[in-house]
Amino acid sequence: MMKENTTKTCMGHTTSHAFGACGQAATAIGLAGLLAWHSALSNYLFAPSAGMAVSPLFAAFFSASLLVAYCYASYRTDSTLLSHARLAAWFIACIVAGSVAACLVAARLLPTWSIYVAAVITGFSWASCAFLWAGITANSSLSDTFRNLACALVLASAADIFFMHGGDMRSTIAAPFFGAVSLAGFLTSLTDSIIPNDQILVRPQNTHAYMRIGTAATLFAGALGVTAGSTAHAATETGMAAINENVSLVALIAGVIALGAWLVLRERATFIGALRIFVPVIVGIMLLNIVALDRAQIWLAATLFSWRLLCIIMFGLLISVSKRGVISLALIFPAGWSVLCGGYALGILVGQSLCPLYVTDSQGVFVVVVGVAMTTVIGAMLLFGGNTENLIPAEPSFKPAPNETDSETTHQNETPGENNESTPNDSANPSEMLEPAATASKSDADSLDAACSKVAETFHLTERESEVMMLLVHGHTRAAIAKKLFISENTARAHAKSIYSKLGVHSKQQLIDYVETKTKA
Repeated sequence: MMKENTTKTCMGHTTSHAFGACGQAATAIGLAGLLAWHSALSNYLFAPSAGMAVSPLFAAFFSASLLVAYCYASYRTDSTLLSHARLAAWFIACIVAGSVAACLVAARLLPTWSIYVAAVITGFSWASCAFLWAGITANSSLSDTFRNLACALVLASAADIFFMHGGDMRSTIAAPFFGAVSLAGFLTSLTDSIIPNDQILVRPQNTHAYMRIGTAATLFAGALGVTAGSTAHAATETGMAAINENVSLVALIAGVIALGAWLVLRERATFIGALRIFVPVIVGIMLLNIVALDRAQIWLAATLFSWRLLCIIMFGLLISVSKRGVISLALIFPAGWSVLCGGYALGILVGQSLCPLYVTDSQGVFVVVVGVAMTTVIGAMLLFGGNTENLIPAEPSFKPAPNETDSETTHQNETPGENNESTPNDSANPSEMLEPAATASKSDADSLDAACSKVAETFHLTERESEVMMLLVHGHTRAAIAKKLFISENTARAHAKSIYSKLGVHSKQQLIDYVETKTKA
């Protein structure tokens, strides 16, 4: 048995709760580098977007919304996408490509069309790095993740301010410097953690509630995007320098507040709670844009920072949802992040290309501001329209897969493509392979058998496939199944592959999860 204070098993992958002080420090610093890197990439694109109907800023966030398509296609092609080596290679490629593209934009070395290409590269690179960092932070407890993100916000904001006061040279090298910091933290954390090789299969409950949260977040992103787009439409390098400094000051204050909240609340600090606090604050800021126009610069900085804060909250929220075990991190994060960035990109398009066409006087500006405020109010109503606290608890309830050994859960993740390799358990003592490591109660076993029969009938499995599926669900390895049914291992593997194909799953854990849902139906 694995040590309980080191790891716990959840949905077929291992979650570490003890990174260690060095690992947590590396994670916080790496996340700070990611936040500062994102800030630099976005800041570079405001001035080149001035006066354009479809701007590089829009292109960057639209390309970020394509993350889900890339992740899903890659996973379907090769389910070992999340191996350590591939993660490291992907992260390095994104950091290098995004930093080089951003430097070229900042140094004004690109023609107009090339700026769009650079924007697409930076946007997708940032979204990819956020996804890869989610895989790292998912191995920490949610309380540690909350603390690390709060620390990262403080560090990133302070670094932003430092680089803004260093002249053009320091501003130009900000992106590669922050990218290098994030890369160093990522590689350090990667060596000390296990990246969940999550399944794509999704069978969540309370889908309407999750969709409500997603819709609300998208509306917030769209409203904030309108502000960013209208700002980019008239952006100048001098003006944006002053605005970005104000944004970083607001971010520093917010980071200190978040860190203080964690020190007080500790385990009670949740991301859904942070979102519930964020909502009235952003609604208030939008309303202050209407009633206190004399402080417009302050509200503009607060609004632009609100997008970064929304990204941080959603980053933690998506990890929280995956930890609850209703949906895989490999799908929920790319999907949620893509929807969020897509909403922001749409808001930028509206704010930059459509609003200037119809806003020619102060009354028109007032109408747009009211429209944006109403959008945030609608998002708030959706979020508070039902009970969302129970959907995303502070800490998930970890439950080992039925009849599956800790060692098998940790080391074995069967996929249809594993035709020529044996898992560690396949070479274990034959007498041990014939018996599942954990024995369920008779009622549970009967319930699983009934569910297997139902599934076999629904998907028209053969009699032999039904037998193999039942043994898989009860925790037997393919080697044990081969001995029990007096067939070769290759035949057992072929039956398992056929079962996965008919049910549309990609591993034994996904099969178990699916059959379990039928026991509750």
